[in-house]
Amino acid sequence: MMRRLALLITALAVLTLPSVAISERLSRPALACSPSRTTFEEIFVRADALFVADVLDVGGPENEAPTITPSPAPPTNTPTATATPGASRTARANSGATVIAPSETPEQRPQRSLGVDLQGRRATLALVRQYAGDSPSRLVIDAQYRRLTEEFIRAAEGTGRTPPCGIGGPPPYIPGAQYLVLTQTVEHPVSATDIRTWFRWRIDGDDVILGDASFPESERSYLSVNPANYARYFPGVEGQIGEDGTEGGTLVFIQSPRVPLASLVTAILGVRAGPSRITPPET
Repeated sequence: MMRRLALLITALAVLTLPSVAISERLSRPALACSPSRTTFEEIFVRADALFVADVLDVGGPENEAPTITPSPAPPTNTPTATATPGASRTARANSGATVIAPSETPEQRPQRSLGVDLQGRRATLALVRQYAGDSPSRLVIDAQYRRLTEEFIRAAEGTGRTPPCGIGGPPPYIPGAQYLVLTQTVEHPVSATDIRTWFRWRIDGDDVILGDASFPESERSYLSVNPANYARYFPGVEGQIGEDGTEGGTLVFIQSPRVPLASLVTAILGVRAGPSRITPPET
């Protein structure tokens, strides 16, 4: 059981890497707590594909992984009186002493729910517009990532052990909504090849929604870029300068709840293309 749990932790840590980096930088919940220096610009470059897609269907709230019987707790040390066979018993009886031994009956750990919301975590998407890479016209995203997350939850429920930073998982999608999506194809020895979300932003009209403090955490998105890219691609958009976690390094954290879709697409394609000027895409 513990070996399986270790494999699941490793798999989820690998699959969550880009999201963990951004999450730590922005103090969001994540699976692993180890520091990472991945930036949005690096994600823009390393992503396999960038596209706009409609959400046709999403995974529900049910955990489809089989439950795991909770492992017994270690034997209790509750003292119980017991007889000692042979001469030892006679000697102790003559001295008037009572032999005390720990109980060997293990306590069963109760099955407990971790309260992780799985709604929307896995989605069937219909491609609307491809900006970079090559994606099928219809694709299922985060399928293996969700499966691993479900199994990890079951293992944690059964053993009573959870990672100190909580359990992450793929980002949720809203059925019927439209998103700008960055993806990467991920392979891991304990799972099949998975097209997974590196980042996604919900689209509303001509904008992508980042959200603000009034939004539920699951519906918020984030964006931060270096000062040069902020000045180049997001002039006039509210931003706040902050440290990026490296010595002397800074990032601009976008504070506006909305950003023009064309500006974000142009920024991603521009970063992927390098320092040369790029023509804004037609929308």
